[in-house]
Amino acid sequence: MLLLVSIVQYAFVRSLRESMTFTDPMFPESLKLDIPVEQKKPRYAIAMYVDNEAPLYGLYSIAHQAQVTGMVQDGIDIVVGVSKKFKNNPVLQQMLQDGLINQIYPFDNYIIKNKVSNPDRGLWAGVFNKLFLFNLTDYDKLIVLDWDVLLRQNIRHWFEYDTPCASQTKDNVEWNSGVMVISPNNTVYDTFLEKLPQVQRLMYVNNSINITEPDNWNSGYHDQGFLSSFYTTSTDPTMRMKTIPSENAILISSLQQQQYHYFWYRRNHIFQTIHLTTEKPWRPKTKPSNDIICQVLREFEKSLIGMDRYNISIENQYLENCQKD
Repeated sequence: MLLLVSIVQYAFVRSLRESMTFTDPMFPESLKLDIPVEQKKPRYAIAMYVDNEAPLYGLYSIAHQAQVTGMVQDGIDIVVGVSKKFKNNPVLQQMLQDGLINQIYPFDNYIIKNKVSNPDRGLWAGVFNKLFLFNLTDYDKLIVLDWDVLLRQNIRHWFEYDTPCASQTKDNVEWNSGVMVISPNNTVYDTFLEKLPQVQRLMYVNNSINITEPDNWNSGYHDQGFLSSFYTTSTDPTMRMKTIPSENAILISSLQQQQYHYFWYRRNHIFQTIHLTTEKPWRPKTKPSNDIICQVLREFEKSLIGMDRYNISIENQYLENCQKD
């Protein structure tokens, strides 16, 4: 009988050991039990910053393309950081109600802007507000896109990149911050706020820099110059900025260069996003005749299908000089 009881007790302990983790000082080490801990699913999103009506075209395009390419079905949210004065914009609120975007994060844009807006410092002050997205710690990683980026493919795999990373223009160390992958972090954001009062436009004297002056914390005059400066401070390569492959985040101005023509016409699928830096369709001067640019803007036009639901449209006839299909 005692043998039977011992066998039952041993079986009970073994079954517990196989199904849970439990540590008690009264138990010998041999009876330490392992409880499987459920892995928390990482939260990912595409994020943009919007503070006026013009970005709504690009916001719709990106959100629409995220659905078409399957990113939304893959569980990727679409979130928007906005200035407080713009949070109640009716189009933005309707997009939220329709589920086209998942979350709106209003913030006081003067928290950042006031730290960089002194005219004597020669900075593009408004673009620094995008740094707010580094504070969205509701998410483990964000793909940050400017609203003039054409999303062509499912880029969920970008979340596998080490962060922070962004695109770079040809022969330039400085990031192009129009496309980034970041891991939001409150400490990093607070450090940004501490550094911003020191940021000055990079000035050259006789084509050189006066290195006896304090660090101006900017390789140019905008947010990407600041980020490029900030993320090259460490001597540890793992802590520094990383680069997205150029074909994953190409500038539309680069596509006009001859070295890209073969890849556009023969390997078009490699270009995952295109930043419409110099050819924004809503600008009246945008009326290209270049074949590649026309092809890109036709794709952008298709990404706006259904936007009329929100009673917004681009008035500029940006395809009028393009050859008909």
